[in-house]
Amino acid sequence: MTRILELINLKNKVALITGGAAGIGVWMAKALAEVGADIIISGRGKHGSLEDTAAEIEKLGVRCIGIKCDVGNESQVINMVKKSVDEFGKIDILVNNAGITWGSPSEEMTLDNWSKVIQTNLTGTFLVSREVGKQMISQKQGNIINITSLWAFRGAEWGAIGYASSKAGVVGLTQQLAIEWAKYNIRVNGIALSWFPSGMSKFFIQNFGRVIKKATPLKRVGNEDDIKGVIVFLASNASSYITGQIICVDGGVLARMGMSF
Repeated sequence: MTRILELINLKNKVALITGGAAGIGVWMAKALAEVGADIIISGRGKHGSLEDTAAEIEKLGVRCIGIKCDVGNESQVINMVKKSVDEFGKIDILVNNAGITWGSPSEEMTLDNWSKVIQTNLTGTFLVSREVGKQMISQKQGNIINITSLWAFRGAEWGAIGYASSKAGVVGLTQQLAIEWAKYNIRVNGIALSWFPSGMSKFFIQNFGRVIKKATPLKRVGNEDDIKGVIVFLASNASSYITGQIICVDGGVLARMGMSF
């Protein structure tokens, strides 16, 4: 029997977090660093400094590097994975967190804006998973965690057709890879988030916070600690018999009958 602190210990593990320079990505990177993992953060450089974030994470006593990458660009993804392996020799944990949205009524959504969201959120998750997956297959072990959303399971009155469709696609991708790659000792799971005061949710919380809290059974939005626990759980041996699952971190929203956003 293994003690729980040993199960969640990620010392000598290497974790790559896309969208890791800002918001929830930083929270997750720090959480994994706190339990010992060396960290690679990637981002487009538009929201937060990779260098500053990497320096902050290294204060936790681990190694951390930042690599600029647009996950929707195949050549940049290939380069990011190569640099990561060149630097650390392996990738044990991948967190596919990079994402964008575009608010618009569905009847007004342009093909260009639809394509941008799908390219980053779904195609980007596929490309990074494919390239890191090749490395993990060669290692005969790995752990992939895809960040999705409640919009994958429920519609909303606010226009988010591209976002909802892309995140539903990430759920399907998660389950497919979990089955295909189980034989290589690679686990693939997802986290579906609701409302957290970071990134794309800030606008909604600032403008509709009272309504959101009222509609959430736990009567609050999520915070950094709510993310840290679940990401460490899924990234560690504490969840070694779990694959192909989506864990909802939502304050009870999805379970509520008659829920309306």
